Amino acid sequence: MSIRKEKGARLVVGTDWVPIEFVSDPFITVTYRGYAVAIHIRVIATQLEYTLLLGAKSLSDPLEHLREQSGGVLTGRRCAIRKTGPERTATYEVREIGK
Repeated sequence: MSIRKEKGARLVVGTDWVPIEFVSDPFITVTYRGYAVAIHIRVIATQLEYTLLLGAKSLSDPLEHLREQSGGVLTGRRCAIRKTGPERTATYEVREIGK
């Protein structure tokens, strides 16, 4: 993994399903709190690209499973993500969607 200083907008996930496509594989980036794992995504509905931080275990575990099923890459895969509630600490839900 390489370390990048990101300039793009970060996607903030709410309680509604957000269909996304991965446009990169995970990488390390610098945040105001130090280093973090992130990935570039495209929101399918708007075609806008964002950076998504992957520090939450409820997000990283299902994405790692998807990455393993994909021969070690996420680029090009699609899924929908949401949080289970409005709380900052709410867990994520991930479901794979077709191309």
